[in-house]
Amino acid sequence: MTEKQEIQKKEAAASEPRVERRQSPRVYAPDVDVYETANEVVLTADMPGVDEQALEITLEDGVLDVRGHVAVERPEGLHLAMAEYARGDFHRTFSVSHEVDAEKIKASLKDGLLRIVLPKAEAAKPRRITVEAA
Repeated sequence: MTEKQEIQKKEAAASEPRVERRQSPRVYAPDVDVYETANEVVLTADMPGVDEQALEITLEDGVLDVRGHVAVERPEGLHLAMAEYARGDFHRTFSVSHEVDAEKIKASLKDGLLRIVLPKAEAAKPRRITVEAA
């Protein structure tokens, strides 16, 4: 009787659609410093393990979206027995003022440090107004 039950279980399992199950990758919010000068806002973000080709920065509807993918490198022929460092991708979003000149935004990445420069539009820059004697 046990054999009949096992066959029925196998048949039921075989008829179910196969779904690939994989763990969702970890996503970290990178540490960010924000500096503001009279002419620009500068963001610096720690994104270790990310290279230029794996970095995506977009600005849409006043939201700056920063995503970085970290490729997992494992030595060929070796099996991971223990891991203390959890790898994952990076993602952060920022609200950006209309005072930023979106056409002039620049980004650079060196040694895992991302630098985004958001220049202020001319109308948003402070100016000195001269006072005339009446």
